[in-house]
Amino acid sequence: MKIKIYPMHCALRCGAKTRLGHPCKSPAIHGKERCRMHGGKSTGRPSTPSSIFRKGYLIERREWRKQLKDMKTMLLELNKIQLKRN
Repeated sequence: MKIKIYPMHCALRCGAKTRLGHPCKSPAIHGKERCRMHGGKSTGRPSTPSSIFRKGYLIERREWRKQLKDMKTMLLELNKIQLKRN
């Protein structure tokens, strides 16, 4: 019986320490040094049309708040100048 060798069998091993102190035997992700369980694959939050819209909305709202805050400080400074003149 001939044993088939798959690409996964030839892949580099993760090598992260397990709870028992032994090295992990899972194959490392292509281009990384660790397996999927030890930080090799971290894609982050998936982008959906609604999340992209929400992010844009939040950025715009943050800019508006900053502008309003700047205007408020300008009005307070003008008030102080006007009170000093009177």
